[in-house]
Amino acid sequence: MIVLEIGGLIVILAVTKPDALHALAPATASTGYGSIMGVVVITFFASIGFEDMVIVAEEVKDPERTMPRAIIATLVLTTLLYVSLSWVSVRTAGVEDLAASQAPLGLVFERANGWSATTFSAVAALATMNGALVLLIMASWVFYGLARQGSLPSALAQVWPVTSTPVHATLLAAGLVLACALFFPIERLAQASALLNLAFFAGVNVALGVIKKRQPLGPDRFRVPGWWPWIAVLAATGVMIGEALRLLG
Repeated sequence: MIVLEIGGLIVILAVTKPDALHALAPATASTGYGSIMGVVVITFFASIGFEDMVIVAEEVKDPERTMPRAIIATLVLTTLLYVSLSWVSVRTAGVEDLAASQAPLGLVFERANGWSATTFSAVAALATMNGALVLLIMASWVFYGLARQGSLPSALAQVWPVTSTPVHATLLAAGLVLACALFFPIERLAQASALLNLAFFAGVNVALGVIKKRQPLGPDRFRVPGWWPWIAVLAATGVMIGEALRLLG
């Protein structure tokens, strides 16, 4: 399914005809503070997800070497793919039409080669379902890990004997997602999710900075400069405050 998601984005780049690309035109849409903060938050959300792989690090061979390389490779490849897709999208459909469209990538696909966007919309729907399932799995493993450490009830650390999956933690995660979907407006959920993710990201980097001081790593471990986590804390906190002001304003 992940291959299908990435493949769908690559297909847009591959099938775009040269004559479908137009010169960049000045945008007439609003570029005020609210618009800029909206773009910053969307960029942040488009990039998160790479960190989820560390949750299943115990399933990886030689995680000390494999995980840092996988995270860096994921960030580099994702950035290249997003930048290329953004350039093609703006050159193909234009900023104004993209902003007004309910399915901007479908619009780009249609204008890039003249084909119907129905097929691409189906791929996008499958990608959305897959993304939800991946997040559900990651949330269940977080509950499972916390339960193993004694921070949550021990029942959440129990695994299904047949599949060795944390069934109770998975049911809890699914129940929370279902409750949120049924009882809260999707727009409010998206706004709350943005602020909570930024807060969690800042908190994790604070913890990393403290751990680096309290527990020095051995020479064979992957290292980052001591100041690096605090840069991430400042960036996440700044975006979180900016997004809160935008929502309140």
